[in-house]
Amino acid sequence: MLFPRMVIVKIMMVSSLYAPYQMGGAEISLQLLSEELVRRGHQVRVITLCDKPLRSFSIINGVEVVYIPLRNIYWPFSGRRRNVLLRFLWHIIDNYNLLMKTPFRKEVVEFQPDIVNTNNLSGFSVAVWSVVNALGITLVHTSRDYYLMHPNTTMYCKGKNIEPHTLSVFFWSSLKRIYSKKVNYYIGISFFIMDFHIKNKFFKNALKDYTYNPVSVYSGCSPSADVIRIGFIGRLTKEKGFDVYCRLIVKLRNAGYNIKAFAAGDCFDDNDEFRVMLHSADIIQMGRVNIEHFLNNVDIVIFPFQWREPFGRVVVESALAKKRVLINPVGGAGELLELIPSVKEITENNLEWALNSTTEVIVEPDVIKLFDIYNITDEYISTYDRARETTNYH
Repeated sequence: MLFPRMVIVKIMMVSSLYAPYQMGGAEISLQLLSEELVRRGHQVRVITLCDKPLRSFSIINGVEVVYIPLRNIYWPFSGRRRNVLLRFLWHIIDNYNLLMKTPFRKEVVEFQPDIVNTNNLSGFSVAVWSVVNALGITLVHTSRDYYLMHPNTTMYCKGKNIEPHTLSVFFWSSLKRIYSKKVNYYIGISFFIMDFHIKNKFFKNALKDYTYNPVSVYSGCSPSADVIRIGFIGRLTKEKGFDVYCRLIVKLRNAGYNIKAFAAGDCFDDNDEFRVMLHSADIIQMGRVNIEHFLNNVDIVIFPFQWREPFGRVVVESALAKKRVLINPVGGAGELLELIPSVKEITENNLEWALNSTTEVIVEPDVIKLFDIYNITDEYISTYDRARETTNYH
């Protein structure tokens, strides 16, 4: 039975954080998508968390945003380190947070959305899926990290990636895997992260696909003639490969290259080892800066990812700004090697190319289109249509 193409009037997005509060690329991607949907004439309401005692409402660039208080034992997004017991209790509650069901249900009943698209769910938990499913509303989920697998959403610990067959993953993911059957349509932000969840038996009843994140194009400055400017942007942590970056900078300086090295991002590994590493590599810390400012200060960008990077927004942003980009191709970031010619694996030959090449990086229009907000929004609207058709059919 064929259904006509449907006009989505009301779309509810659910995300742990949203502007003006954000931790990284997930929030940026969701904001770009939500605002473009509004430009297309849809009504978009984002339900997100706050550390305040009362609900609040705001409109940001046409997107309605509802901030609801998190009901758990502490606010987890402050960067403050908690003791092991408190963290364990927080995650036990968050495995299926019954306390969040009632306030979330009120928001859904009030808004009456045609589609609910959940994103990062830390704090909300998969309990919200039960609410949406019980109300008979079409449910789409977009995976932007590994929250469904493990409380450590990077699945990287003690210098290595956590394998999905381990006991800790089984313990933390079993309930979420069961409730994932309530999702009508599942989207990964790369083929890798989609396939990773499917292979681990999530979303058994859902249609499945992957859609890359939308990425803005920044111009960046022309290369410096006097010195080679190399940069790293992201959390200054081992899962992001910041220690590898520091060692690489030392190695290049010892090889005689005239280098100015930058690092932009929050530091979450601020200890003696980290400070010694920074000092030995003579890296200029930029702190948390916007991507455009970072790109105006570098010629080459290096991302020695150690964790299974789900997508690699900063890789694409750097490449579209005509920078030479070197990566460790793990997770979804590995797909970018095949899509963007100026993104290459970190090898001796590719380092030589990045450091010595004098030709301008050319970014083909087809590459830009892959990550263009207009095209990505088209894909999401098509997904919403298919999800509603499937829901109505059943």
